[in-house]
Amino acid sequence: MGPKATPEQDIVFNVRQLEEVALRALSPGINDPATAIACINRLTIALGLLLRRSFPSTSYYNDSQQLRLVVKPLNFEDIADTAFAQIRQCCPHTLSVPLCLLNNVLMLSKQAIRTTDKKALEKHAVLIANACFDNINEPTDRKKIEQKLNAIKEVLQHRSRTV
Repeated sequence: MGPKATPEQDIVFNVRQLEEVALRALSPGINDPATAIACINRLTIALGLLLRRSFPSTSYYNDSQQLRLVVKPLNFEDIADTAFAQIRQCCPHTLSVPLCLLNNVLMLSKQAIRTTDKKALEKHAVLIANACFDNINEPTDRKKIEQKLNAIKEVLQHRSRTV
């Protein structure tokens, strides 16, 4: 433990760094969606790894089984919120970045096993689509978003029945 977050100690620190690069790339002065998409893809790889892992206990005991430390719980939804929320909020007027987000949520949905993880992914898919529906008026583009959202929901529903 130390006074500052480090990549070795805090996964959220790493997620925030990639998120910040993506946000800077999406800023009006830079407007570099390709860099933002590269960041989103890396964030998705990390989230995919988390889908396969169990999260550590929040309670730590000594050899005598006395509670010695309670830490803030870490879960997939919180990390996904950190990875996707601000990026989603910065890109509703374009199509490439939200479509990338939805494609990546679809990939993650195919891997999700835990109910809480599935709910988190569906939440993000709906939020991304809603932001696009509010800001993109082209019918063809709206249809692409709607098709991707429906595909995510279908995968999540199918996986819920089979798991």
